[in-house]
Amino acid sequence: MYQFNHTKSPISIKRSILILLNYIVGYMYLYPLIMVWISEKIFRTYDYTVYMELFVFILVFITTIFLAKPIFEESSYNGVDNRRDNFLYAAKSLSFMYLWMFVLNIIINLITQQTTSDNQVNILNMSNSYPMVTFMMAVVLAPLVEEVVFRGVIFRKLRDHGYLLALIVSSLLFGLAHVYPSLLSGNYLNVLYIITYSMLGYFLAVNYERSGNIYTSIGLHTAINFISMMLVLLARLAG
Repeated sequence: MYQFNHTKSPISIKRSILILLNYIVGYMYLYPLIMVWISEKIFRTYDYTVYMELFVFILVFITTIFLAKPIFEESSYNGVDNRRDNFLYAAKSLSFMYLWMFVLNIIINLITQQTTSDNQVNILNMSNSYPMVTFMMAVVLAPLVEEVVFRGVIFRKLRDHGYLLALIVSSLLFGLAHVYPSLLSGNYLNVLYIITYSMLGYFLAVNYERSGNIYTSIGLHTAINFISMMLVLLARLAG
C-alpha cells in the first residue's frame, strides 16, 4: 500500500496559487463576468446562460490540467502498483460515503425542514432543462477540477505540515465550496449541509492519501456524481 513518505508537494507555490485563483476568482467571478460582457457586446443579451457556464467550466478544466501537470505526473508514477487494492478500498469508501450521506441528510433535513441542499436543488433544476450539459459538468468536468483544487493543491500543500491538518482543512473547505451561496444569501440553515459535503471531502482525501494518486480521488468523485445523476434520471423517468 502506497502512502506519502515524503513531505514535499510536487507542485510549486506559484502553480498552486494560479490553480486556486483560476478556480476561486476565475470560475466563480472573473470568467462569468467576461462572458456576460462579451455577450452584451456581440449578442446584446445580459443573461449568464448555462452554455456560458459550460464554456467557463471547460476553460477552467483545461487550464487546471495544464497547471497541475506535476500532480498528474506523480500520480502516474505512483499508480503503477496496488491498483486492485486502491480500487477495492475506493469501492468500500463509496459505500460508506452513501451510508453516511443518507444518515446525515436525514438529520439535517429534520433540522432545516428541507428535503435537500440548495446545491442539489440547483443541480436538479438544471438537469431538468439541460440534462446533457449538467451531466458533462457534474460527471466529467467538476471531479477533476475539484480534486486538483481541494486534494491536489490544498490537501497536498497542507500535508507537508501534517496529515490531520490537511485532512480537516481541505474537507471543510470542500464543504464550504458547496454551501457558500447559502451563506451569502443568508440561508444559514442550509449551511448545515457543509457537514455532508465535508464528510465526502474526508473520504476523498483519505483515498488520495492512501493511494498517493489523484486519479483515485477523481475516479471516486466521478462515481459519486455519476450515481447521483443516474438517480435523478431514474426519478424523472419514474414520474
